[in-house]
Amino acid sequence: MAIRVSADTITDITSSADFHGQQGRTSPRATEDLIDKIYHDLRTRHKRIKELEKTPRNLKRLRKAEDEKKLFRKIIKDIPAGFELVPVFYKRITKNENTTIKNKYKEQLPGFFKFLATHRAEELKDLGICEHGIERMRSGQPPADAQNRYYDVSVDHIVETAGAGLWAQKLEVDPLNPTQGRQPVVNHYGNMILMPGEVHKYKNALNDLQRLRKLQPSNQKWTLMLIPERSGSKAGFVSAPQKSQSYRLKFIQDESMARHYTSAVRAVESVGEILEPLKSQDGFKWLVRAYDAICHRPDGKNSSDARNMMDSMTLMVESDPALQKKIQVDLASAAQQAAKDIRKLFNKISRERDTHRARLAFNDFISLYRDGSFGDLRKEAQCIPVAEVKPLTRAFASIDRRIASVAAVFSAKSRPRKIAPPRRKPVVISWQDRKVHHGAGRCSRAAA
Repeated sequence: MAIRVSADTITDITSSADFHGQQGRTSPRATEDLIDKIYHDLRTRHKRIKELEKTPRNLKRLRKAEDEKKLFRKIIKDIPAGFELVPVFYKRITKNENTTIKNKYKEQLPGFFKFLATHRAEELKDLGICEHGIERMRSGQPPADAQNRYYDVSVDHIVETAGAGLWAQKLEVDPLNPTQGRQPVVNHYGNMILMPGEVHKYKNALNDLQRLRKLQPSNQKWTLMLIPERSGSKAGFVSAPQKSQSYRLKFIQDESMARHYTSAVRAVESVGEILEPLKSQDGFKWLVRAYDAICHRPDGKNSSDARNMMDSMTLMVESDPALQKKIQVDLASAAQQAAKDIRKLFNKISRERDTHRARLAFNDFISLYRDGSFGDLRKEAQCIPVAEVKPLTRAFASIDRRIASVAAVFSAKSRPRKIAPPRRKPVVISWQDRKVHHGAGRCSRAAA
C-alpha cells in the first residue's frame, strides 16, 4: 500500500472507484452535514419511540434512545487526542468475506506487534507501555507489565473490515510486511493502529449510533468515523498519548489475577528446577522413558508393567538417601504447591464474567497449559513413576475435565461493542489432550 490511511487520506481513498467499484468517484459528504444527519436520525428515533404505547419494552427502548442522544453529544465534544472525525464511505461486505479477513488478520497480529516494537518503540513508551511490555511485543505477544497485567490496547483497522468494499478482495504485497505475501489490502499495516481500549470503545460507539452493523452486504453509505492523524513526527501506527482521563491507557487485568498467575508460574518453575537434575541421572531417565512408553499402550498406567516400573523407581529412590530427600521432600512439597496454585488460577478464571479481560486471561492460561510451562510439566508429570507427582496429575486431570465447558462460556456471542471489544476465537482443548483421563467426557457433561 503506497498510501497510509489517515484523517488526511481516508475520504479520498474510500470515495474512489478502486474502493467501492462504481464508475467515477463518489462525492463526499461534509463532516458538519454528517453530524447534523446523525443528530436528526437520533432525534427522529427518540420521537417515534416516545409516541408508542408505554409498555415496559417501549420504556426501555425510550431510555436507550435518550442515552444515545447524550452519548453523541459527548462524542462530539470530547474527541481523543490525535484523532479527527472524518467522512468515510462505508461499503458492507459479506459475512464470509469478513470472517476470512479476520482470520488472516489474526495470523498477522504477532507480526504487527513485532513491527511496532522494532520501529515504533518510542511511540509505545509515550503511550505508556513499559519496557517489559515492549519486549513481549517484540516476541509477538500482547503487551503486559512485569506483574502480568495486560495493557488495555486494541489493534484496529482504520478502514473497517466489515465496510472494506473492494479492499476485502484486492490482494497485494504489503511493503511493510512483504514476508506474508499477497494479503487483502484492508489488512496491510498502513491500515492498522494500536490504540487504548477506551478510544476503541469511543470509535465503536460512534459506529453503532449510525447502525452500521444493520447494513446488508453491498449496501453503502457515507459515515462519520474516528480516524488517526499522521504527521512528520507521528507515523500513525500507535495512538497519540491521551491526556483525558476518559481515554488514558489502563490495565485490563486486576491485581488479584496477576498474583494468581505469578504464584502458579513460580510454583511450576520450582518443580521444573527439581526435576531437571533428576532427568540427567541414568537410572531415573531410563525408568521415566520406559514408564512413558508403557503409558502410551492401550492398557496404560493400569498394566502390571506400569506397576513394576513404579516399584523399581521406589527401590532406586530408597537406596539413595540424597535422591530420596530430593523426591519425597523437595519434589513432594513443590508438586503440592504447584497443584494448589494451578487449581486456584483456573478456578479464578472460570468464575470470571465473560469480559474482554477474562477472555485474555483464559487465552493466556490455555497457551501456558497446552504449549507453555504448564503444558511441559503436564506432559512430564504423566510419565514420572513416583507417587509424589500425583497431586499434579490429579490437578491436571480435573482441569482437563472442566476446561471445555469453561471455553464454551467464553465462546458465547459477543456483547454490544460499547460493553466489550470483539472477542478472540476461543481455544477448546482437543480430544487428544483429554483421552488419557478416563470418563472425561462424562465428567465434562456432568459439569456442564
